[in-house]
Amino acid sequence: MNQIKKIIATITNTSFVLIGMPVAGITVAELEASIALLTQQLTTLQSQLVTLQGGTATSTVPTVCVGVTFAANLKLGSTGADVKCLQALLNTDIATKLAETGAGSPGNETTYFGSITKTAVIKFQEKYASEV
Repeated sequence: MNQIKKIIATITNTSFVLIGMPVAGITVAELEASIALLTQQLTTLQSQLVTLQGGTATSTVPTVCVGVTFAANLKLGSTGADVKCLQALLNTDIATKLAETGAGSPGNETTYFGSITKTAVIKFQEKYASEV
């Protein structure tokens, strides 16, 4: 219950910050940075809520994956939009999430398939091994 109160408090505090933002004089770059920060906070809060509810994140397709097709095998060292999409898809499930913060975390997916992505893919494969 305390975790839910913390999530609600964070949402409330974020709302107050947004209401107090002056519209005039803000640059596009500053607005984009604010949106990116809020998106990251929202993703973190959604993840925490799912954890508290004892489930996994919804299986909706992340925006970064729209139009992406997996035409090639991805492996350690691969780069590109398909890697970023893979990371975003893995991040929709708590059991296969790449990281809580930093590179690879929800909202901070990268185009590089490194050791963190490899570890998440292995977790995914182990989770669904009985279905394959």
